[in-house]
Amino acid sequence: MKTLLISIIIICTAVSCATQRNQNINGEVVGLEKYNSKTFTLVDFLNRDKIPDVLRSYYYNDLGEQDFYTPQSIISKSDNTRTIHLKSKKAKEGYLYINKYSNDFVTNYENIIYIIGKDTINSKEDVMRLIEMKRSEVVKVDTVKGEVYNLIRIN
Repeated sequence: MKTLLISIIIICTAVSCATQRNQNINGEVVGLEKYNSKTFTLVDFLNRDKIPDVLRSYYYNDLGEQDFYTPQSIISKSDNTRTIHLKSKKAKEGYLYINKYSNDFVTNYENIIYIIGKDTINSKEDVMRLIEMKRSEVVKVDTVKGEVYNLIRIN
């Protein structure tokens, strides 16, 4: 009986090691292989791949790793997706609120233009004003789908 139990343990260990070795050879992270194809990264609540050009060119391209807080990872058990949340240190609550509200709009449409009051955001100073908005400064956020350009109006 003792020999049978030891044999079973050795076989289980060998199979487990062989499986992990094959996953490491294939470049997979052991334990997270089922999430490989369903990982989303949100930067300040915006889909990383769909960040509007004005924000990318005047803000996000200038940031380094030290300009972000520690990433948070959330794994959804219902649809096997993994979402990584990155938050930049300069982003204030008003900007994050705008992004939470408009993320689906930004993800689904291109040619996004931000408008604060009557001012169009199109320079580095304007982008920094948007990034540093406080929550009390954001009264209303509207998304408007146009034929060529899509608007996010902040009042």
